[in-house]
Amino acid sequence: MINFSWLPVNDPKQVIRISRVMLACGYSILYFLSLALFYWQGKVPGRILFHTGLIIFALIVGFYLVFRFNFNKKFADQSLTSLQLLTSIITMQYVIYFAPETRVVYVMFLLISFMFGMLRLGTRELLVLGALALMGYLGLSVFRFFSDNNSALLRMELLTWFVLAITLPSFIMMGARVRKLRSELKDVSYRLEDSRVLVMRDELTGVFNRRYITAAMQNEKIRCDLGSGPFCICIMDIDHFKKVNDTVGHLAGDEVLKTFAKSVEMALRESDIFGRYGGEEFVQILTNTSLEGGLTHAERTRSQVEKILFPQLGPNIRITVSIGVAQYEKGEPVLHTFARADDALYQAKSAGRNMVGWDKIRSGSNAGAATILGKTQGRKAIT
Repeated sequence: MINFSWLPVNDPKQVIRISRVMLACGYSILYFLSLALFYWQGKVPGRILFHTGLIIFALIVGFYLVFRFNFNKKFADQSLTSLQLLTSIITMQYVIYFAPETRVVYVMFLLISFMFGMLRLGTRELLVLGALALMGYLGLSVFRFFSDNNSALLRMELLTWFVLAITLPSFIMMGARVRKLRSELKDVSYRLEDSRVLVMRDELTGVFNRRYITAAMQNEKIRCDLGSGPFCICIMDIDHFKKVNDTVGHLAGDEVLKTFAKSVEMALRESDIFGRYGGEEFVQILTNTSLEGGLTHAERTRSQVEKILFPQLGPNIRITVSIGVAQYEKGEPVLHTFARADDALYQAKSAGRNMVGWDKIRSGSNAGAATILGKTQGRKAIT
């Protein structure tokens, strides 16, 4: 059994192109319905309406198959905008030759066709197609005059042509202006996005900054208060980092911060948030994580940091990190949770550094406590 889908499954750009073609085809059907009204009033011969319907149907099916089976990708303009616009002009001029009283339909749908072209084509291409449309209309009017010698009809056609000759180039130039404004808006959007990234990212390390971390803690508090799972805050501080700067210089110290941040960030889950709070102090927000899970994660991070190689420090020197962990308690200000994690960090540093400390509020004590979950052995740390 052959499985066929009307739209490409793994090609979103092609899906967009097909959607645009189908939208244009929808206007082609509206054009045909407009001609049907003129036929009802006796202004369009039945055979012309029938032929036009066949042409529109063939174009709809043809363009769909071209896009569905990726034949359009062989061309520079994969949207085939020029070809679509040219076929619409030819079809409408075929109708206008045999049914000149539908000129109002021709004018309106010609402008609609060029409106679609403005989204993809440049001004020069549109002007060329516009010139072809005007020359074609004028040629058909003159040829018809020599066929039936109807001077009144020729004057009406020339008047319509004159109006088109004025409005169509103006319409195209206005479209060029709109396209330029659209491009400028896109550039502004990109710049705003870049600015947004700069606002939320630490300039040195590239991880989230203090402003973003503070907002993220408030968001997690709201989520937790609404009944979602717990979360933990981990505050980590690189031990004796001032001595790193004093020993190898601030530029090398900056590289240490960047390497540290990148290593820790890569080990996080997608749902967790990590950022630089200031100086050598970093914060992790562990979503859907209890205190026990937070301690496990913090110890894994502490142990991982011991193994990071820092070329700036030499082959035998490592850095260590102290970490304070606290679990958010429903209803408390999130800054209180942060303060409890900070107290736990202080306890870990006071107990000798390179340790994980945690808050013991659950056992009835408001004081933090620290535990030695592992220390460097056989390697020299900066002290």
